[in-house]
Amino acid sequence: MKMKCTFILTCLLLFGSSLLLAQTALVGQINDAEGQPLYGANIELFKHNILITGTASEDGGHIELSGLDPGTYDIQVSYLGHQTESVRGFKMYAGKQNWLYAELIPEAVNMDEVIVSANGPFYASGCTYRCGSIIRNQKDAEPEVDAPISLPDIQYFPNPATEVVTVELTQPLKTLQVYTASGQIVEQYHNLPPSPFRLRVDQWPTGTYLLRCIDKDNQLTLPLIVE
Repeated sequence: MKMKCTFILTCLLLFGSSLLLAQTALVGQINDAEGQPLYGANIELFKHNILITGTASEDGGHIELSGLDPGTYDIQVSYLGHQTESVRGFKMYAGKQNWLYAELIPEAVNMDEVIVSANGPFYASGCTYRCGSIIRNQKDAEPEVDAPISLPDIQYFPNPATEVVTVELTQPLKTLQVYTASGQIVEQYHNLPPSPFRLRVDQWPTGTYLLRCIDKDNQLTLPLIVE
């Protein structure tokens, strides 16, 4: 009986080892057109137009995704305010770290009709912000305005966040909306007083979100990453 149990255990160990050896990993680097790392870029892997898995780039633009089956994948890399990069027929070999490098360029828009973002990942001042890039045509703004947005400075932290995000409001805010990166509204708050507003995110799926602050005819859009 003891020999039989030992034999079964050995077979299970060998089977598990063979599965591990048959798996593979994807590693790589995601930068912008200037060679600067992009944090929070979305990487999605498809087979036959079906989403298999995905991840987001870490600090420094590095990506690592393990436990993948070998084979051929289509890969899509996207980041707010940048053109999506698609890689078709990417071969993943067993027992290896397969390397992916992508550079994303800003979306092409008419320079005469744009709102350009402020600089800095957690701080915005006086204009619409989305990851340091040109984000939309002026004519598509809602509501339509003739000048850059002039909301007071807004700070929010931490970013990335796991549990609670604090939004520092220096004056009353008419509306605060939260959107997913695809444009679906998640939460909405009205008539906020000039004080720290705490937003719980611990129940949200991980990913990139947009905080839209609206005050009369002005609005300010801020990126938020939830881990």
